[in-house]
Amino acid sequence: MITILPITEQEQAMFQALYKYHTPIGWLREEGGKVSHLLVKMKPGCKGWTPYGTARDCGDHYILARYASYDKIDKSTLAITKDIEDR
Repeated sequence: MITILPITEQEQAMFQALYKYHTPIGWLREEGGKVSHLLVKMKPGCKGWTPYGTARDCGDHYILARYASYDKIDKSTLAITKDIEDR
């Protein structure tokens, strides 16, 4: 199960200092609350990768950066596709 939780202004400011090309927009929590990932949105005009431990909002899906791979989560069905390329 995947849920999206809000982020506080203090958390947003702290992570914005670390991820200059990404805007923190919330928390993506999976597996009944055991694992949380910072949910970020890429700033317009920037190209790059999804930092480890975050999930990037890509419009109709999320890219979830795990330790050694990337997963795609479809927003409408919440289906997870494992081991994809981060483009």
